[in-house]
Amino acid sequence: MRQRPALALLLLACGLPVQADPRFEVVDLSAHLPANGGSQLIDLRDNGTASGMLLSGSRWKPVVWRGHVDGGVEVFDGGFYDEHFLRAGNGNGLIVGQLPGSSVGWARVGNALQCIPTPNGCGAAALYLASLGNDVNEAGEIVGQRALALPGGGFRFEAYRAVIDSQGGFDFQGLGLYEGSFNTSAQAIDNLGRIAGFATLNAVGAEQQALLWTSDGVRLLGPPGRNRRPTAISDSGHVVGVERGPGNGPGGFFALRWHIDDPMQPGTVLPALPGAVSSFANDVNDAGSVVGHAQLDDSPLGGRGWLHEDGALYDLNDLLPPGSPWLVLAANAINNPGDIAATARFGALPGTRAVLLRRQPHDAIFASSFALP
Repeated sequence: MRQRPALALLLLACGLPVQADPRFEVVDLSAHLPANGGSQLIDLRDNGTASGMLLSGSRWKPVVWRGHVDGGVEVFDGGFYDEHFLRAGNGNGLIVGQLPGSSVGWARVGNALQCIPTPNGCGAAALYLASLGNDVNEAGEIVGQRALALPGGGFRFEAYRAVIDSQGGFDFQGLGLYEGSFNTSAQAIDNLGRIAGFATLNAVGAEQQALLWTSDGVRLLGPPGRNRRPTAISDSGHVVGVERGPGNGPGGFFALRWHIDDPMQPGTVLPALPGAVSSFANDVNDAGSVVGHAQLDDSPLGGRGWLHEDGALYDLNDLLPPGSPWLVLAANAINNPGDIAATARFGALPGTRAVLLRRQPHDAIFASSFALP
């Protein structure tokens, strides 16, 4: 995306160092899957464990790649009618997500995918309740949103933290309703146990208040806004999220970033790729590098994965080797080494592929100044 040759030449002439743009190679993790109609890479941890989904027939099945496949690949396929949408996975292969057509969550328990129970259990009576599994940290703490039965009847929806106990059940800790009455949801948890989420103040207007839960209680992340919610939190205190509004076109989303040391800041709006009608921040690492995807149009090829790093915004397709046949549609996660979990298309072949964008070392100061476009 950035064109810097002239600036680079000027800096070299002045004897000043040039910061090379990052470069990536594409590792096709879908090549290690059974024949399929598509795949996505959703999460990536520092030890190389990755998690995503395989499209088998017309249904999505969770997948875990151990250590960039060196430790094997696990496909969770319960048959033709089985489908599970994956939300997140940790370095130990614990994955969580949502059952299709409902707000019921699931988590991996042993080698099985087990429903996270609602107050009405996991049967048909739970279909319209919630037990969403949104994220999991390295300690195995799961966060999400769970239906809360009210004493007088009816339900609210409350953010929760849970762990899997020795019997394979779920030990829940409710995080409370906001101001005692507004629904809450936990979206992300770091390895220090801090949780980012939101409260819904007005469901009709989609007015939401971003929240941060720590050992000291709950704090606000800036003012409320339309569909304003965090999506990820790093151990260094970076939080990213999205808000809907006029910022990137009519009704479009734009990406936000906060830091927990300044929780009352309104949230910094991250720049969007040219032509984007919406921009979504999906993850952030400890260095503050943010990845996400921009939507240019509604076509199957209308998405673009992006990286915001060291104050610069990149279309990830510009950081691949020249002539690459890959089109990166979305960047879903980034680990601390700087590798990226992405979804891409290969040439004119149909379907998406789960790919790892492996960061390359800077071999020379000239890497971004001369040879590469």
